[in-house]
Amino acid sequence: MPPLPEGEGWSTGQQPVRLRLGMHVGPVVAGILGTQKFTYDLWGDTVNTASRMESHGVPGRVQVTESTWLALRERSGLLVGERC
Repeated sequence: MPPLPEGEGWSTGQQPVRLRLGMHVGPVVAGILGTQKFTYDLWGDTVNTASRMESHGVPGRVQVTESTWLALRERSGLLVGERC
């Protein structure tokens, strides 16, 4: 599937917003930080792998690991293909 043509997608009025997403499945540790202003966060190898998938991804596309692809391929309505 090719990326969105220039100009398509969300726009801030100036430049189109081009998102890169990384997905991985697996265990995580979740926690709440802070005593005055609370922040919810996730940690673990799963989060780190998803972050690496995002940072090496293509704008306008979702980059997934093989284990995520295996979990998604059975779902109807999703178009999942190899990265070109």
